[in-house]
Parts: sequence; C-alpha cells; structure tokens
Amino acid sequence: MAYACSIYSQVYWWHDKYRPRKPKYFNRVHTGYEWNKYNQTHYDHDNPPPKIVQGYKFNIFYPDLVDKSKAPTYSIEKDGSTGETCLIRFHAGPPYEDIVSLVPCNVSYYSSVAFSMGSLFTLFYSTGFPYCEQGMGILTQEGVQVYI
Repeated sequence: MAYACSIYSQVYWWHDKYRPRKPKYFNRVHTGYEWNKYNQTHYDHDNPPPKIVQGYKFNIFYPDLVDKSKAPTYSIEKDGSTGETCLIRFHAGPPYEDIVSLVPCNVSYYSSVAFSMGSLFTLFYSTGFPYCEQGMGILTQEGVQVYI
C-alpha cells in the first residue's frame, strides 16, 4: 500500500499574513441624556433622566489589505429574525472576514465614515429615538434614506 505525500512542502514567509481572519476593531456605544420638556420638568442635573443610546462608533483596523486602493464598505441590512434590529456589516475584502454588529433599527442613523492608513473610522448617530413616530428609515453610506 503506497501513500502519496508531498516531499517538497514549502512554507513562505507571507503565508500567515494573508490567511483569512477577522480584523481588530473597537466599538463604542455613545450614550447621553435627552433634555426634552418632560425630562426638564421631572429631572435636574443632580438627578438626571435615564441615559439613552445616541449612536455607535466603530474603529476597524485593516493593516494587511491585499487591494489597498479600495476602501472598506458597510451596509445596513434588516435582521431576518425580528423587525426590531438591523445588521451593520463591514466588508473590506481579502484577507479579512466581514464584521457584523446588531443595532436597533427603529431609529434613523446619520453616518460619518473615514478610511485612512488602513483604519476605518465610522460613526452612526441616531437622529431619532424609539418612541418617536417617524417610521423605520435609515441612512445608507451614500446618504440616501431607505425605509425598511
């Protein structure tokens, strides 16, 4: 019985550099107070109202992109399981896998994106709050409001 195996197995110095992997990233939820008329009459600065989510910040690092001329992109997709959450998917291409974050989609988001020296900086600020009657619109990366 003969077994076939490669005698000339060669490992290159860059083989580990371009293997598929998740990029390093930091994300932060921006919270704060909303001082509407109700909160102004029932709360003060010593006894503040409950904090609400005002936005999300993502810093994603792509130091080893194969095609450095193409900037990473993101897309906001509706979550299939419930209508209350959306997925923010960041895609950069090889050798990096996509990163997905789950956010509530019952508010509108205004986004700010910058890509510099292998780092993607994104900010998603909410323009409304869940209890407002404004529909389920979101802003895409092109600045067009889409209703889902």
